[in-house]
Amino acid sequence: MTTITLAKIGTHQTVSFAVDELARYLKMMDKHLLIDQRTYDEYDADVSGVIWIGLTPDIEYSKLDDKILVNITDGAGILTGSNERSILLGVYRFLYTLGCRWIFPGIDGEIIPKKKLDKCDIVAHIDHTPSARYRTVSIEGNISYEHSYDMVNWLPKVGFNTYYMQFKTPYTFWKTWYNHTENPEYTPSPITNDDAYRYKARIDEELTKRSFGYIALGHGYSVYPFGVDDLTIRDPESPLLTDEIKSHYALLKGERKMNRAINATQLCYSRPEVRRKMVEWVVQYCKDHPEITVLSMAPADGCNNWCECDDCKDTMPADQLMEILNEIDAALTAAGLDIKMRFSIYNEATWPPVKNKLNNPSRFMMSLCPSSRAYDRALCEFEGDPKTRPILPFVRNNITTPRKIEDVLAHFEAWKRAVPGTEYFFTDYVLMWEHHFDLGYNHTARVLHKDVTNLDTFGFSGFMNYLSQRFGLPTNLPLYAMAAGLWDKNSKFEDIQKEYYTAAFGEYADTVCEYMDKLEAIFDSEFLRYGHPEKMDTVFERMEEAHKIIDEFDEKYITPNKDNNASWYYLSYYVEYVHLYAELLCAYKRGGEDDKAEAMQNLKSYLYSVESDIHRVFDVANCLFVLRTRIPRVFDKTLRVGMDF
Repeated sequence: MTTITLAKIGTHQTVSFAVDELARYLKMMDKHLLIDQRTYDEYDADVSGVIWIGLTPDIEYSKLDDKILVNITDGAGILTGSNERSILLGVYRFLYTLGCRWIFPGIDGEIIPKKKLDKCDIVAHIDHTPSARYRTVSIEGNISYEHSYDMVNWLPKVGFNTYYMQFKTPYTFWKTWYNHTENPEYTPSPITNDDAYRYKARIDEELTKRSFGYIALGHGYSVYPFGVDDLTIRDPESPLLTDEIKSHYALLKGERKMNRAINATQLCYSRPEVRRKMVEWVVQYCKDHPEITVLSMAPADGCNNWCECDDCKDTMPADQLMEILNEIDAALTAAGLDIKMRFSIYNEATWPPVKNKLNNPSRFMMSLCPSSRAYDRALCEFEGDPKTRPILPFVRNNITTPRKIEDVLAHFEAWKRAVPGTEYFFTDYVLMWEHHFDLGYNHTARVLHKDVTNLDTFGFSGFMNYLSQRFGLPTNLPLYAMAAGLWDKNSKFEDIQKEYYTAAFGEYADTVCEYMDKLEAIFDSEFLRYGHPEKMDTVFERMEEAHKIIDEFDEKYITPNKDNNASWYYLSYYVEYVHLYAELLCAYKRGGEDDKAEAMQNLKSYLYSVESDIHRVFDVANCLFVLRTRIPRVFDKTLRVGMDF
């Protein structure tokens, strides 16, 4: 019987958690393994025959940058890192070398080999600094606390190090799930914003336990400082809306009023009292929340609704943004707060300022957020020179954001010239909406991996994906490949793809991968995303062929294997979904309103009926929202991408 001694250095909660995780997974691999856990105040090189876990003099401490060092032979050695979080990452990377895989969030996604572990089997030599400084996922989608926890618990296992908790609470994301407004077959269990605060506190504890980077807020700066906590308000007469905030609404066509929702309503930012309220609120929020490592700031989450008053109309939105950020920076500096701030090249702020710059650019992180970007190619596969390409024209309250990657990069280069000296960060949205148009996911995964392995091309120090926390159907390959690419920019997509499919589908890895390629090709993600007219005539023929491919694959592979593991089990539900998706496209091609309504209802009814079985890997509300909105536009040829809902 083998005994392994884990020597924990110190009592930091993240190091303690890392040691517990290592012990837990080793025992899962070999239930007969004996594990002796000890605690030491400091590393002692004279003590041999143990695995030292914790901070040591071998690596210089860095709160921001991760580095791991693992030197273990015959069940003894050292596992250390540049900070406590790195030690946890090192534990999971060590377990990875022993064959453990975590292919999607939740216990269903764990692939833990069962085998006898002798001391000679417990060996690893790793010296690695992840390629990207910030490896980030943002909360999004229609989710529960449990879905959020599963994601946070999974992220460090595949190398992520930062989480973006949008808004003061995730109420906006949690309420749809708990209210079950999308699925009438669930009994609603409504939550309040106060409930969301309590749930968020538990997620914050989990992030702290892992010493994770914490990006906070985002939108809400035009709402929270004026005493309004609920960003979901759509009723312009809501009693929660104060007279003060109403008086500061942007002037549009001669009237100050709510624009769709309170969180999509810009204010009159030329007013000093508006900026002062925002600045004071930010400073107090930072004082109250020392756990935050990056404060994200964007104006209201809406476009084509900027103030047209005499004091605003001739000022670029980005110039107003720079003015606000400079005032926030001055107040944070006066308060002795050195928190990093992230601002977004997004919506109207896609166009750079023409007169204002940042007074203290080192505080800021400039985040490229191309919400309408096309996904036919990776960002690095641009043509021409974006530095010399003219940016799109700006027309106040009538903008069209860039779709071509060449235009996206032209705007980014213009920003870099206008506001030099900041850190650069890339934010993407492909796993928020666009994945619903790639029925096989391999293409999306390939583009995403190429994006993250080429961050150096543009000087990006990190990457974040706004993504529904539940999108692992048919596979979780896109996010898995994203994690691998951020961890190691020299990783090869084909290797990651092979690794994922082997972990998920065993001996049929190549067969399932080929099936996914066939689905992507026959449904044609380019057609579904961008509505190419020349592909319209082949819809019926392609969908007829799709039905045959799906049925043949189901009969030969899915049905015989659906009880083998979670990946096969979930894939069995994908069969009917893809059939109904094909029928939806045919109905829209035929064009009859009753036919279209029936096809959409059939898809909805199926997803409603199986949501309780697939909710951990599939966001039904998100899917139906996207398909309802975008599929009609494919066929009436008015389709745009990204934020155009």
